Amino acid sequence: MSSAESHNNLGREANAEIQTRVKLATEIFAEQGDEIRAIIWFNLNDKSQADDIFQGAFLSLVHKPIPEGIQNLKGYLYRAITNDIIDAARRTKSYRARIHRYAEYRKYSIIYEDPQNIVIQAEERQKTIQLIERQLPPREAEAVIKRYGRDISISDAAREMHVNKRTFSRYLCLGLKKIRQFVLESESESDQK
Repeated sequence: MSSAESHNNLGREANAEIQTRVKLATEIFAEQGDEIRAIIWFNLNDKSQADDIFQGAFLSLVHKPIPEGIQNLKGYLYRAITNDIIDAARRTKSYRARIHRYAEYRKYSIIYEDPQNIVIQAEERQKTIQLIERQLPPREAEAVIKRYGRDISISDAAREMHVNKRTFSRYLCLGLKKIRQFVLESESESDQK
């Protein structure tokens, strides 16, 4: 027998097994359906989940059929269904906890701003960059803009400027020193007026 034929035989056997399990679960639900609904209804706090639990109980019986030799079928069903209800409550609680954690994360990572303020900030940023370009030598201006205007790391900015990190840091340091000096001079001039 080839491996393809043995694979097909295994598939047919598995399919027959599933069909047998579905048939047995269908028979139990046909006989005990009202009792199963009553158990669900009695043990469930959120009655809107009753149909989901009912369908889940059917799938549980297909997945794990009732073992042979069970004396008290109603007792077995009661225990199996209450376990399904407990599992569903656990899943719901876990889901809500994950949603809550996600909502907490998103609450702090999104800043809701007025679109007009965003435009004003972008314009001010552009004016600041133009001022830096006019006041600093080209390499120092480029270093400051790459690092703080575009938020590029020192190593990446140095690579973009084709210099080593030490040279880039020197450009950055000189540029920031000149900006501080320019700001201090501007403040003292405005205080004198």
